[in-house]
Amino acid sequence: IHIPKKVPAPTVIVCHGFKSSKFSKEEMCEFLASKGYVSLRFDFNGHGESYGKFKDMTITKCNDDLKTGIDFLKKQKFFNGKMALTGTSMGGFVILIYASKHHDRNIRALVPICPPFKMDETAMMRNKEVMKKWKENGYTSFYVRTKGSKREKKTLSYGFVDDSLRYNMSKTTKKIDVPVLLIHGNRDMSVPLEHSKLYYKNLAAHKKLVILRGAGHNHEFRKKDTKIVYREMSIWLKRYLKN
Repeated sequence: IHIPKKVPAPTVIVCHGFKSSKFSKEEMCEFLASKGYVSLRFDFNGHGESYGKFKDMTITKCNDDLKTGIDFLKKQKFFNGKMALTGTSMGGFVILIYASKHHDRNIRALVPICPPFKMDETAMMRNKEVMKKWKENGYTSFYVRTKGSKREKKTLSYGFVDDSLRYNMSKTTKKIDVPVLLIHGNRDMSVPLEHSKLYYKNLAAHKKLVILRGAGHNHEFRKKDTKIVYREMSIWLKRYLKN
């Protein structure tokens, strides 16, 4: 938890992406604290220092993790009743699903960064041969961030795929009733820009799409891309959390 100088204050929960951890979000949380926001970064089950098992990780369980974080923050004295959710890649996918299922008056804004719209059209699942073997074996392996920059090879059940494909984002997106700021690089090869364009097309709530020219996936952002992300995020959060 990152605490600004003045509390109580609006809060931002920051969600990491697939195979990453809360350590990758330290800079973003420090930036948010400097702008007057309380921020929370945590590990999804099986990632970082989480007690969960990566092999059993699913999007549904990640949503449960997020709910736990939200419920925890609501009980804290530094929470002023206003909250936003942001996340990169899989984290962006999770916050969008959460907002569609939980119409929480405390949640005033979303900032998904490079979020997948169709999981089977991401780099991880586009290779049909790899997916065939994953399904036949029942599991596959990935290098997952444990602490800092350290990575450990872990197995993941095919149940992750089955669970991911349960979510029809065309329908899910229409249930979101809070403002959404989408940020995406136009050279993203992991989750192509088209995914955020589909979100923008389907969202009924107030929305904005910021395209980062020449940028890849979020872990490939250059300094100038990060500056734009922070600037746009600041404007969005100020508009919906401080007014």
